[in-house]
Amino acid sequence: MLARVAVVASTLATPLVASATIVVPRTLEEMATHATAVVRAKVVARQSAWDADHRRIHTYTELALLETVAGESAKGPLVVRTMGGEVGDIGMRVAGVARFEVGEEVVLFLRVDPLDRSHFQVVGMSQGKYVVDRSGAAPVLVRKGPWPAARSQLAWWSAQTRRYRHALRAFVPRVFGWFGRKSPLGPGRALAPPKFHHWTPTDKAPYTTPEFLESYETLRVLAAWDPATEGRLPKQWLADLRRLCDERGIRLFAFLHPQASWSRRTWSAERHQAFEELCHQALADRPLLDLRTLLADSDYFDFVHPNREGARRLTQRLGEFLASHID
Repeated sequence: MLARVAVVASTLATPLVASATIVVPRTLEEMATHATAVVRAKVVARQSAWDADHRRIHTYTELALLETVAGESAKGPLVVRTMGGEVGDIGMRVAGVARFEVGEEVVLFLRVDPLDRSHFQVVGMSQGKYVVDRSGAAPVLVRKGPWPAARSQLAWWSAQTRRYRHALRAFVPRVFGWFGRKSPLGPGRALAPPKFHHWTPTDKAPYTTPEFLESYETLRVLAAWDPATEGRLPKQWLADLRRLCDERGIRLFAFLHPQASWSRRTWSAERHQAFEELCHQALADRPLLDLRTLLADSDYFDFVHPNREGARRLTQRLGEFLASHID
């Protein structure tokens, strides 16, 4: 009996860890496009509490606003809500979430919290948080974010991290540029956010229409596209895809050749249906571990197509499958 009590007590004292978080790497431009505001602030206090259903712990971080770098003029103090934290003897840790220390000076990409519009969330989870390092001759922004260690060994995103450093004076003009505003730190023409009418391998962002973003963001769980690949697909990913096609008896189209590039203009309804069927069978029939292996080399593949209704259906199937295995 005492042994059982000890086991229960140790279980309750162990922090809950959500280690299956999927974090897609984002560029500064992508985060600026999705942010409501970019601010420089100082962490004043933080407090964790259970949600209304007493199922999850959230941490509320209060920040003193020092400067609105770009976007809407925020009014301080700011409150940022993140998943995870500790309440009493129980803790919940969510991988990839931005964590704050009291006294930190930070630059944050923020968006309005959909659950409470008086609060904010960090865009891109930990990727939207930069710590201002003033230990050197000039201030530097340091970010600690997820990055795949090796595409051939990747199981979603590796737990290993890489630090990103940006000089503060070079960072601010870039952010202002993607908000379409002039930078106060130096001369130069601000660049307006791109608007695309057709997707091609040289484009650096997806369609930016509100109707498309929801489906597109979920589909990006599959991969993060890098324009340096010029639209080509990794050979290892193709080899796994071909094997899966052979097992399922599904025809693999010529546009999936390793040396082929493809665009929205060549995406036919027939190809979309076949690819949707392939994804559905892969998600429905293969264990999650095998699915991770299948998608291990797909980090440079970005699936985008003009059929929005089809994208929503595929998004729903992906979401249901992932939720059943990860939640």
